[in-house]
Amino acid sequence: MAESGLEDLAYRITKGKSHDTAEVLSLDGYFATTTVADINGAKEITATGTASKMIRRSKIKLTNTSGMAFHYGVQVGSGGVEMGESSDVVGSIYSNGSISGDNGAQISGDAIVAGQAGANSISGVIVKGDAKANSISGSKICGNAYYQSIDSGSLEFLNSPTTQTCGTPVTNGAAYPNSSDPPVENMPVSQADIDQWKADAQAGGTVLGNYNVTSNVSLGPKEITGNLTMNSQNKILTVTGNIYVRGNIDIDNGSTIRCNASYGAKSCLIVADGWIHADNNGTFAGSGTAGSFIMLLTTLACDGSFSEGCTHHNGAVDVHNNATGVIFYAQNGKVNLHNGVNVTEVTAYKLSLDNNAVITYDQGLANSNFSSGPSGGYSIESWRE
Repeated sequence: MAESGLEDLAYRITKGKSHDTAEVLSLDGYFATTTVADINGAKEITATGTASKMIRRSKIKLTNTSGMAFHYGVQVGSGGVEMGESSDVVGSIYSNGSISGDNGAQISGDAIVAGQAGANSISGVIVKGDAKANSISGSKICGNAYYQSIDSGSLEFLNSPTTQTCGTPVTNGAAYPNSSDPPVENMPVSQADIDQWKADAQAGGTVLGNYNVTSNVSLGPKEITGNLTMNSQNKILTVTGNIYVRGNIDIDNGSTIRCNASYGAKSCLIVADGWIHADNNGTFAGSGTAGSFIMLLTTLACDGSFSEGCTHHNGAVDVHNNATGVIFYAQNGKVNLHNGVNVTEVTAYKLSLDNNAVITYDQGLANSNFSSGPSGGYSIESWRE
């Protein structure tokens, strides 16, 4: 009975299924109690079985496997990045397409543009770190520049940067002409990850049709066959397992989505096949433990080139208000951040920042662990009596 309780809880945790901190198994009048404790980011499962005055006590320690890494404040596919006036990425950008900016657009870290045959460029932006692209034009580079071609204005600033733009201390950047184009990088989430996350959600049962959050509620793992809507005033959705939404996600009126405290240092997620729209003070949060985030991921291919089935600006994700603590992920689509919005991380096929929009990268994203999927979860470190 002790071993059965131990194996049951270990299975539930490694597969991201729901469980209580204490589970009781009974058989023929005898009992085994299994408990779960969070210890320094690991899970310690202890089972105690008692029968005919005999006691068996067993223990498993589960540790996080290496999670997926979000190394940049922004990672974008071949759709590239469009930055409005005074928009800011507090972190680095890695883009497989061009980066272009209007007056005052800046990147506090590095700007790296991958590409082939001179197709992609950096233009019209302030780069506080290094700039790497096939061509650079109309930009102010405070660090070093790696390129095949650069215009005279950008090269002049590189050789004589100003403290007004770059701060102090200021040193001349180094020019590296004839540099090789940076390689195209894969996105941090694989299709296998997404398929597994959907399967884990479906294992928790299905909600047929739309799911409207009209009161504070905990949900997950669960599949929703329609839309997930949070339009009631100041309601809280607590994610207790993976959620898969076959339709759209609409967050409004001060609603909050957060991870359950039991996630600890791990992150939770909601996967959608439709668009994601956040407006009017919708907020997001991890579990409350450092290193925990919530990811809203859509597979929708609205890349800005058509409108049917898309959210605003022909996109897959549209955000109108501050959304720190959340990762917006739209590998096949466009993400649009409106005026004054501040978010934590964006990964997309294409990104558009309106005037004064800000992305503030959190260093904890460099090693993000999710509760299930091929690139996250737990492995058994020890098993003993």
